[in-house]
Amino acid sequence: MKELFLAISTKLMAAGLGIKWMDVYNRQFENLELDRNNDSTIVPLPAVLVEMSVDKWDGQSKGIQIGECIVTLHIGQDLYEDTYDGSPDQIKALSNIFDLPEAIYLQLQGFKGATFSGLERTKHIPDTSFTNLNVQQVIFKTTLSDPSKARADEAKLKKLTPDLKLSKNVIPDSIYPQQPVTP
Repeated sequence: MKELFLAISTKLMAAGLGIKWMDVYNRQFENLELDRNNDSTIVPLPAVLVEMSVDKWDGQSKGIQIGECIVTLHIGQDLYEDTYDGSPDQIKALSNIFDLPEAIYLQLQGFKGATFSGLERTKHIPDTSFTNLNVQQVIFKTTLSDPSKARADEAKLKKLTPDLKLSKNVIPDSIYPQQPVTP
């Protein structure tokens, strides 16, 4: 899952979307309002926090496991403008709410890597708390391939037999001479 997080983070930070912070989700937004009152904002906004979960892994051959992964992006933004009809800042407020999640979707939809299939957006949960901190969730699914056990087994085998070189003739003919085949 580390590869998935790093790939998402690298892609979004390089996309020029104005994201100031990417991190693994750890409920950082829950205490952000309290931190703001003390002028010690821990998470600069806009920020994207990545939560990943796999409910079930299925074993494949040679130590590889496949799992359906749910990736929830928690997108936090400042929202000081009003969205009501007639507000002088309505367009700016609506842009603040809708544009970043849409841009993130456009960057990540179909994005795939060596250990995960193309991301597919499955859900968008808007923020309905009506505070100056707007946190939305955009949820994707992907299939992860975890070859870590296979890699560990291969490394262990190389460590146990560092100089073993197999050749075509493992047993010398002098020990077991080849017998002519008779019809």
